[in-house]
Amino acid sequence: MIETKEISYDGWKAVQMGDKDLVLTLVPSLGGRIMSCRFKGQELFFQHPLLRGKVHWGESEKKKTQDAFPLWGGDKTWIAPQSKWSHQVPYPVLDSGNYDWEWEKQHSDHAQISMVSDVCQDTGLKIRRKVSMDTAEPYRWLVRHEITQVVKPKESGWGVWNVCMVKRPAKVFLPISPEVAPSCKIFDHEGESRKRFEQVVQTSGQGILVSASEDIEFKYGTKSLYPWIVSAIGEETYRLGLGKRFVVQTDHETMWPDDCSVEVYNSAKYNYFEMELLSPMQELEVGQVYAVEEECRIKEFSSQPEWEHINQWVSQWR
Repeated sequence: MIETKEISYDGWKAVQMGDKDLVLTLVPSLGGRIMSCRFKGQELFFQHPLLRGKVHWGESEKKKTQDAFPLWGGDKTWIAPQSKWSHQVPYPVLDSGNYDWEWEKQHSDHAQISMVSDVCQDTGLKIRRKVSMDTAEPYRWLVRHEITQVVKPKESGWGVWNVCMVKRPAKVFLPISPEVAPSCKIFDHEGESRKRFEQVVQTSGQGILVSASEDIEFKYGTKSLYPWIVSAIGEETYRLGLGKRFVVQTDHETMWPDDCSVEVYNSAKYNYFEMELLSPMQELEVGQVYAVEEECRIKEFSSQPEWEHINQWVSQWR
């Protein structure tokens, strides 16, 4: 049975949906985030310890955290590509603004919430996030990302960028489509990505396996025509799988933000890494909606998973 309710979560006004094993806590007032994901009592998502309960990002918070922009935590929708961001920070209205919300479905076997942003003046876009759960598919939730071109932008061409901040340690699997990109991308501007590559990355014909277990900043990406990412989480055992995928139509000519469809970022400052999915780039006319479906799953493995176990699990999603 799925229970839905409004709660106070660490000082935030929040809404919650879940069953006895999996509970999602959403904070619409902070960019429509899924701020918390608890599985059998274990918190999987990172929340910034100095920003709990905060909804305002001002000089006091900047001074306290020494961060360029607010790292609230949780799971969010960004607009790609990053190269269009002003001052290299995410669009504040979309990232940290107050989203209007409503329950679209609120039943014991199915629940869905819709959260909608204000219009971003920089991009002319608004974001709608629809999050749903169904008892027919336990250990699973869906997120529908919709970006709408409300006002004609100064420049166009956007992608949907899902960023999920997950607590370490983990081993992160990123697939590769060898026919379009036989190797991974190293983001040289992100910390020690190139210096630490051989230490934290194992490459194979199937993809890359990244160790996100230490306070080292790095970022790597791959291009897969079937964008998915899986993290094996847990101290020493790494037996809890968190998987995410975008359901998108792609081919060899598809244009991707960053020339990647899947990315992983690891923080040196805080105890988290990011699972990132990117959609194909899309030119939008005023009034046009670009929608991307995301599927998220959790699985308990009997032992630490290898590529064969991950591929077998992912094949069941299609």
